[in-house]
Amino acid sequence: MTRLLLATLLSASVLCGTANAAEPACAAALPAEAKLIYDAVAAAPATGSLRDRVTAETKALVEAGQVKRMSARASATAAGECLKDAG
Repeated sequence: MTRLLLATLLSASVLCGTANAAEPACAAALPAEAKLIYDAVAAAPATGSLRDRVTAETKALVEAGQVKRMSARASATAAGECLKDAG
């Protein structure tokens, strides 16, 4: 049931043209962990500096076990550069 709902929502966003419409090209090329960080920062309210937002989201993702501690810095750097380029 959950898969069906997710597939339906994803299909609707693609048909409406809202999936990744404003996403820069660099985001599509990010490794999986960096993309998780990018998506989390992009979805969060823009309060504070970009560096602070990337750091906070990266720490949260490491604590949640979604980003490995050993690769967190490199992933955060890649996500931050892409976010900076996006504006």
